[in-house]
Amino acid sequence: MYGLLIVGVQHFIESQFGVDSWTRVVEKAGLGSVTYQTQNVYSETVIERVLDVLTDETGLSLDELSYQSGLYFVTFTTQYGYKKLLRVQGRDFINFLRNLDNLHEHLRFSYPKIRPPSFFVKSKSVNKIELVYSSKRLGFVHYVRGQLVALARQFFGLDIRVDLIGHEREGLVNHFTYEIIHTKNGWGTVDLDTEDQAPTEWGATIQQDEFFPLFSFFLVLTRDLRIKKASSSFVKLDPHMEGSYFVDKFLIARPYIDVSFEVVSRHTACIF
Repeated sequence: MYGLLIVGVQHFIESQFGVDSWTRVVEKAGLGSVTYQTQNVYSETVIERVLDVLTDETGLSLDELSYQSGLYFVTFTTQYGYKKLLRVQGRDFINFLRNLDNLHEHLRFSYPKIRPPSFFVKSKSVNKIELVYSSKRLGFVHYVRGQLVALARQFFGLDIRVDLIGHEREGLVNHFTYEIIHTKNGWGTVDLDTEDQAPTEWGATIQQDEFFPLFSFFLVLTRDLRIKKASSSFVKLDPHMEGSYFVDKFLIARPYIDVSFEVVSRHTACIF
């Protein structure tokens, strides 16, 4: 993992338990170094070992400490220069959640070895959201709960509760389902009862021969995921692409989903 996460936990520990607590905890954890660079890559076990020691010292559970450090990480990142980047991810909380994958892809420019999680808004109503968090890591489920609570409060003025209601494992990937609840109606400026409705009347249409050339890369898929039409850029890469099945030509690395027409069509807000 990148040192940014570790430094965030360091700031949490020092702010909550004293400026000398980090050095003491790191020494007890047997980690050797007390200094971590935000853009260097370190062992996946560093945070777990630090929080294990802190659990013994404070009597707080590992889940609670992980949740609290997630709460604090939002404060840390906004102070670290990411406030503007976070603020522009969505005009309301739902759109913010839908853009989390895009945010992590943006961070790849600064952290090229990042192994980001994936998020998917499974369902929504005026006061409840089901959010699926997918990751190969197991130990961050309550950390992410804290991040969600802090992000909703700081950027959207929402007082939410986040509960873990499901966990499935598919190969190496863990899919955690959160239920996000708040008492107000709505999550910002968008009217949830109307935002996804189709227009009552279609306006002027455009012919496909005029529309498709606007895009350098595109695929038109049938419901059984056969490639019916591909852009000239794709055809240059593989002249036999049209007529082939999508799964014979492509591998979806992100988001972590099954490759079917129904599942892909539910992830239209994601960057694939």
